[in-house]
Amino acid sequence: MSARSLLHGSCAVAAIAVAALPAMAQDEAVNPALPEIIVSAQLRPQPIETVPVALTALLSGEIEARGIDEPLDALRGIPNTIAAHVPGFGSDNDYVIRGRSGVATVIDGVYVGRGAATNYGFFDIDRIELLRGPQGPLYGRDTSGGVLHIVNRTPGDRTSGYLDGAYGRFGTYQFRAGLDVPIGERFSLGLSGYWRKSNGYVRNTTTGDRLNEDDGWGLRAAAHAKLSDTLTWTGSIARMESNALYAPDFECDPAALADCKGRFASTGYAETVGPNHFGALGVNGRKASFGFSNSAKTYLATSRIAWAPSEAVTFEAITGYVDTKRQYGIDLRDGRDAPTIAAPVPAARGDVYGGYTTLGDTHFKQFSQELRLGGTLAGGFVNYVAGVSYAEEDGDSDLADILTPATGIASLLADRRVTTETKSKSAYAQVDVNVTDALTLTGGLRYSDEDLRFGLTDNRAGCAALPGGCLDDALVTAGVPAKTSDSFWSPRFAASFKPNENATLFVSATRGYRSAGWNDRATTAATVRPYAAETIWSYEAGLKSTWFERRLAIDLTGFYADGSDAQIVDGGFDYVGTAGFRNKGVELEIAAVPLTNVTVRAAAGWQDAKYRAGSAVRAQQAACGAELTAGLIAGASGADNAPSCGTGIVTAAGDIADPVRAPKWTFSAGAAWDIWLPPVSGSIVTPSVDVTYRSAMETGGANASLYTGSVTGLSTTVYPANLYGGGFLSGSRSKSQLLVNAGIALRTDDNFWRVSLECENCLNETTVDASLGNLSWLNTPRVWMVRARRQF
Repeated sequence: MSARSLLHGSCAVAAIAVAALPAMAQDEAVNPALPEIIVSAQLRPQPIETVPVALTALLSGEIEARGIDEPLDALRGIPNTIAAHVPGFGSDNDYVIRGRSGVATVIDGVYVGRGAATNYGFFDIDRIELLRGPQGPLYGRDTSGGVLHIVNRTPGDRTSGYLDGAYGRFGTYQFRAGLDVPIGERFSLGLSGYWRKSNGYVRNTTTGDRLNEDDGWGLRAAAHAKLSDTLTWTGSIARMESNALYAPDFECDPAALADCKGRFASTGYAETVGPNHFGALGVNGRKASFGFSNSAKTYLATSRIAWAPSEAVTFEAITGYVDTKRQYGIDLRDGRDAPTIAAPVPAARGDVYGGYTTLGDTHFKQFSQELRLGGTLAGGFVNYVAGVSYAEEDGDSDLADILTPATGIASLLADRRVTTETKSKSAYAQVDVNVTDALTLTGGLRYSDEDLRFGLTDNRAGCAALPGGCLDDALVTAGVPAKTSDSFWSPRFAASFKPNENATLFVSATRGYRSAGWNDRATTAATVRPYAAETIWSYEAGLKSTWFERRLAIDLTGFYADGSDAQIVDGGFDYVGTAGFRNKGVELEIAAVPLTNVTVRAAAGWQDAKYRAGSAVRAQQAACGAELTAGLIAGASGADNAPSCGTGIVTAAGDIADPVRAPKWTFSAGAAWDIWLPPVSGSIVTPSVDVTYRSAMETGGANASLYTGSVTGLSTTVYPANLYGGGFLSGSRSKSQLLVNAGIALRTDDNFWRVSLECENCLNETTVDASLGNLSWLNTPRVWMVRARRQF
């Protein structure tokens, strides 16, 4: 297991107590040291403890032992890191590191720009590297928060493979398999795949459907060729499909509030609908026939040519192609009204068109090419990496939004085709100067140039005669630009010092950015507007160390981040601009082998994230204050409403909101204990217990939540709930969360056979993971799974 990775932590005190039991023998069979890990975080192979970056790595063995099936599982338990699905879309993930959601996903060196291509079942992984903090110099766009780098396995030079099957709660079946076949001495072929099917953990009591299933499959073919002693080629092509929903669900049935045994939904929008279901509302295209579902289909092809004639120079050509199609129909309000202070628990209506339904038929194609040089000069005095890259993405999205404000009355808010085009060119270089055996100075710089285009066509027949006219004409009238260009300089400066062979001290300053764009999910000309690129500087100081002959590893990092034009979603689809963002914090990671067969992990993170208000936000605050002084109420209706409060990043009380998904504290700890059965059996039992904790956090830009306690408006209307405080009902607020995972595995000492019983969220803790408006999205309930694996 990795010295820098975390089990989803069990209590370390309990783990050490267990480790003290006398059955711990068998010293001769296990190496008690933590393994050495080589990562490519700086685009060249390095031992992880020498990289001056806050970095967590998980190796394939740990991924398998922990039952990590997808990226969300891998990121839980990492300091100051929050991972959750995007509301509605079980195929899309939102990663937030140190309060910023600009986290790029890179697969085999290829940047993947669309969320629908990032959440897939792991089935052929070599390692995962999570880089915390801005990474603009080496990774470029959309790295203001960090980088998730997934490295797939290269086919080996001997025939080998595995079969893996599992069954779990909610009728979940999962199968994975892989096979490596060498063809001659210089060519290897690898084939792998997975298939997953589940019933879904949500019962729709209106339609009888099961929602929030996590279905999907994938196939990958990879090849590795040694064309000569200095020239190699590695390529792969993968086909992945995810049919995963993340619909709003509730602990009690909205149509029968006394039934609180399970998870429920009540929308009348069914998974299967008749042809042209939405056609009567004026919806055009294939999407008019979509049922309540989400299907994302992705092709991912990568190629890497590496030529290394000497240590002084290595040339690499990295090519990537990503093709993602997605079709979805998602009810974001469970077939009813959104919760308000006037109706905090809206009655279940079961409308066949849903409450607020969004439809999409999208296609994105991405091509990238990178040429890279690296090597060592002057007998190891200088290490360098430099390169140029080009990437382009074309998108075509056919979108519609339907609102049902009352029973049987549905209206088409917008039906439009959105086209996007992004072209990005960059050049970069980073040089490490080994001044002495102990001191290394690093300098890096990247120049990026981006051209972005945006087009919109109103699909509604006769839209010119409708209220507001055609949306594309309104955009022209509003002066919304159809194209924009940006250029960025992303420098990095770092110094690392090794006081001894077991410790590295480092300091660094790095700039990252997240690209500009348009709010293309909005439905009116007032909200379809461009937003600026987000930029951020991060300053870090840290220690990486190993002790007691690599039986203990300790990483400690302190950081301060200062950014501008932070991109924030207000709890709906509208991007909010703010003057800036600041965060400071500390991160600690510990891995240890206190006794031969016991591995312990622990981590802690503390951060203090704040938005910095610009003039527009300060003006909104002032207006909110005046409205509250006049007796108006945030979230009320008509003349009682305080419209400047509880929107953007201004809270209902007129304060600046807390940043989204930036809890003050995160903790995790974990332990696994290999218990050797009598030697003649050749078997090992491994119990493990993992715990993760985070403090309370907000999931919506304005921190808007509904609370118990009535308020009275100037009109004498009594509202049964409020946005200021009391008992939580629904919305942005997420209470502190304590999750316990546990498992027990039996394996042979040659690792050829393994069976295990695992549970996630074993205590069935329920908390808010995301929100839209005043509606909360809950985390996954308790899940258990039985697995069996045969390796050969």
